[in-house]
Amino acid sequence: MSRKLILTFSSLVLMGAATAHAATVTVTPGVGTLKTAVDAANDGDVLLLQLGNYNLDASIAVDVGITIRPEDNAQLPRIVLNNNTITLNNTTGTTTLQKLEFIGNGTVDTSNARALNILENSFTDVQMRFNRVTSSCYIIGNNSQRTGSYYDVSLDAECYVAGNTFNNLRTLSAQSNYFIGNKVIMNYNSTTGINLYAAYAIGNEFIRDLDSNTPANSNVNYTTVVFNQPQAPLNTNWPLIANNVFRVKGASASELDPPIKSMAAVSLSTRSQLHNNVIDYSQFHWSTQGEQGMIFVNSNANSTVQSNIVLDGSNNSMPAIAFINDSVRTQSDVSYNDCYNNASDCGNTDGNINAEPDFVDRIDYELTAGSSPAIDTGPANEHLNDLDGSRNDMGVHGGPNPMAQYKAQLDPAVTAPYVYPVFKDVQTLSGAQVEVTAIGVARFK
Repeated sequence: MSRKLILTFSSLVLMGAATAHAATVTVTPGVGTLKTAVDAANDGDVLLLQLGNYNLDASIAVDVGITIRPEDNAQLPRIVLNNNTITLNNTTGTTTLQKLEFIGNGTVDTSNARALNILENSFTDVQMRFNRVTSSCYIIGNNSQRTGSYYDVSLDAECYVAGNTFNNLRTLSAQSNYFIGNKVIMNYNSTTGINLYAAYAIGNEFIRDLDSNTPANSNVNYTTVVFNQPQAPLNTNWPLIANNVFRVKGASASELDPPIKSMAAVSLSTRSQLHNNVIDYSQFHWSTQGEQGMIFVNSNANSTVQSNIVLDGSNNSMPAIAFINDSVRTQSDVSYNDCYNNASDCGNTDGNINAEPDFVDRIDYELTAGSSPAIDTGPANEHLNDLDGSRNDMGVHGGPNPMAQYKAQLDPAVTAPYVYPVFKDVQTLSGAQVEVTAIGVARFK
């Protein structure tokens, strides 16, 4: 059967001068030069930064919509915060920060900004708090890392968050309607590492990487990612969580007595659609009591859990899937999953299998052609078919949102525009209709 596409496409094209009286200003490196230029800027101005260091001797408030980017696309000007803050609170226009390097134990945050574009920047040892944006917000293609102690990232502005790398996190909170194609590495043993309120969480890689230097409290349950009810304006109770990798890693903690209660990779605190994900515990060797599952349905509403591959929780007494109570288990649709080598698996009814998925490797999680039992054994649902029209493959490369198309865009050598298509809520369409939304953003190359 042919598919009828309902397509919505948005492109973010950044122009130099946005208003008739906007100016283009070249800023030279030095102490305080960036603050002087920002304080003098008007709505629509473009500040072109020459190559070099821009040392802040005071905090900066961006009150109008301006663009700050390199003078040359081969340059990466460095903004040294020196424990200061850059606050984006433009009440007019759009503020764009593109292809800049931020360092120096400071903060970049928002305070009721009208519209933001945070694109292709590097943040090292910088707290990121993008909150309270009243109009559009795009956070795309950035790289954030901490070289010393752990840090927190707050993206609670209903932004479109895509193609970013967040490394060495303690916690991340995001109320983003779209959380697409990001790589998130959490190295701190907080009880809940990542809180997402995303309507669409697709094509991400979530890694919880713990070692013996990360102390654990033996009396609590730990969770890598909690999925909560999405925020306005989409206002849906059905987040789509698809084609993500959840990898939990950790050195042996068998000396813990008693062991930690649990280490769930995915916790569903609201009614959810969980499709085509991989949950991998093969490198996690901590001792647990297995009170929660690797997937934990922690909501009093039924969820759909289909076409996921959940494996290698047996070393930690971890069941593949667990529910807050029997009623939720009865109401939920748990079908066509491959659960292998866990303390308890998915059974062999409703299309579930318990077989070695036969990955090519544990990096990209591609299924081995011709031998993997997870190929063409996902749901026989036309909305969940693979892109070539064949029956759904279990795992991150199956279904309409294969992970590879998102992961490839994290490569810094890529010069093509960022493009993030999303096949939307599979529960609301009839016949062969498929609703697709996409965002395209030109790279500054």
